[in-house]
Amino acid sequence: MSLHPLRLLPYQEISLWDDFIDAHPTGSIFHTTGMIRSFQATKRHAVFAYGAVDVNQRMVAALVATQVNTLGGMMAWLASRSIMHAAPIYEDSPEGRQAVRDLIKFHDSKMQKRVIFTEIRPIDAPVDADNPFIDCG
Repeated sequence: MSLHPLRLLPYQEISLWDDFIDAHPTGSIFHTTGMIRSFQATKRHAVFAYGAVDVNQRMVAALVATQVNTLGGMMAWLASRSIMHAAPIYEDSPEGRQAVRDLIKFHDSKMQKRVIFTEIRPIDAPVDADNPFIDCG
C-alpha cells in the first residue's frame, strides 16, 4: 500500500509527462505525448494515457494504451483490442510499483466492455522480484 495517496490523471493534466518519460531508463517513444497525439489522430484508434502523481505532483508511473477498432458499429468491441506498444513504466520504489498496479487496474476496468483483450508489447522485461504485471494478471 502507498504511504501517500496517488492520483491517476490523463496525460494532458501532467505538465512534466515527457520529462518523466525522458528520464526513465525504459521510457520510449511510445510513451511520449507526440506518439500519443499521433495515435489519437489515427482512424479507429482511441488513446488511454494516464499517469500516477503523488501529493507533490511528482509523476511516479505512466501507462499508454491504444484501443484499436478494426470494425465499426454495435459489434466493434468483438474486433477491438487495447495495445500497449511498450509496457507501463514506473519509479523503482514501493510507491511506483503500487502506482503501476493502480494504473493497470484502472485501464482494465475502463476497457473491460470496450475490447476483447489487451496486448502488451514490452521492450524490456521487468527484472524485479515484485513484478506488478504478474500481480495484475
